[in-house]
Amino acid sequence: MINQVVRALLRSPLHGALGGSCELTYTGRRTGRLISLPVQCSRQDEHLVVYVARSDAKTWWRNFLEPRPVSVRVGGRQRQATGRVLLPGDPERGPWAETYRRDHPKARVDEGPLVLVNLEPTPRN
Repeated sequence: MINQVVRALLRSPLHGALGGSCELTYTGRRTGRLISLPVQCSRQDEHLVVYVARSDAKTWWRNFLEPRPVSVRVGGRQRQATGRVLLPGDPERGPWAETYRRDHPKARVDEGPLVLVNLEPTPRN
């Protein structure tokens, strides 16, 4: 129920009230179903970082163990992107963990996976 409310807010003109949140929409790797999920994120340029808290109790992030397409609603706009997981020990992970920690200082980002979302360029009209 809460996810539905957050997703509705992210799609409304009130999306700014949920700063640091975005909605990921992707096709499940095993089910083939379209899944939409609100998550906390941090943005740096054309990248979003999502920390997966309590990752052992969640499965959604495993869809991105290999790079996969994802649609992202951020800042009231829908963007196409590619998501992939950065696990602890990945040499690329450190700077992205710091990016997330900048916006969410209480998050224990050393303990779980991060999902790095690379936004595709917006088309110029």
